[in-house]
Amino acid sequence: MTITSVHVPDPTTTADPAWLTVQVRPAGSFGRRDVGRLRALLEALSACASIVVIDLGATRLRSPRAVAVIEDAARRLDRAGGCLVCVNADPEARECLGNAGHVAVLPGP
Repeated sequence: MTITSVHVPDPTTTADPAWLTVQVRPAGSFGRRDVGRLRALLEALSACASIVVIDLGATRLRSPRAVAVIEDAARRLDRAGGCLVCVNADPEARECLGNAGHVAVLPGP
């Protein structure tokens, strides 16, 4: 498991204990032309969710830009006290995400 730069506050000690967790399961192959839609979705979710879980089991990340979009969302969530978790990533996606800045949480297979 790779976990770095992640701080998840204890919801019982914050002024607003409400959490919003969102799970997203993109499907298909994300290349350069598809990154804009992924960015728009993750920007919206990182602005309002506490935790975003991206299930990559049905997705292939073909572009380094797609990885950058995921890492950007992870940084925004991290700064807000939340986190982004990528699950079911294939070995290639795990390697790309693991080398991208180590903000997204990548649990083992």
